[in-house]
Amino acid sequence: MTDEQLQGFAAQALNMAKKDIERHRFHFLIATYHEADQEGLHRMTRIEKLIIEKLGEAWLNSGRTKDAGFELLRVAVDLMPPDAVIFVTSCNAFTPTAKFAALSREQQEELMNSGHDRHHEAVKEGLLVIQDGLLALAQTTERICVYQQAVENGAFSGSPQTKVFPQEGFSGRMKMFGKESR
Repeated sequence: MTDEQLQGFAAQALNMAKKDIERHRFHFLIATYHEADQEGLHRMTRIEKLIIEKLGEAWLNSGRTKDAGFELLRVAVDLMPPDAVIFVTSCNAFTPTAKFAALSREQQEELMNSGHDRHHEAVKEGLLVIQDGLLALAQTTERICVYQQAVENGAFSGSPQTKVFPQEGFSGRMKMFGKESR
């Protein structure tokens, strides 16, 4: 699978999530792609409903329930490995300000590589601006595509930010192929 195809799947899943948002029923989205089926993305609505039923609508807001939800998804992927898995969720994007630009390169890197809590502190300090967004993570056994779209007043804003890199450079709960590491 090419990086362009992986990016296309991420964009397609993001548009599916946008439809859910417009209908006021978006929680998260999980989809798979099986090359042999040649049917495009398959949204795993039964898995989505099961996770919400068992862990609650706010499962992505708690470390404990995120661990359980993503472990369930990894088990599903292990049992019937697809060629690609795509996960979409709401997110906060953090954009640097002029005050951030005045920091040394080392300070900038330290801040950007810090955790979510530190990013929120930096917003209060005027170093970063927070923006709502959608994050689509598309992955194969070899590659990861991070596709992030800013959202303002329920509509896409600007161009999506995209990064594609090897699976070896990815870790955490959302890793569906290989060993999860944090």
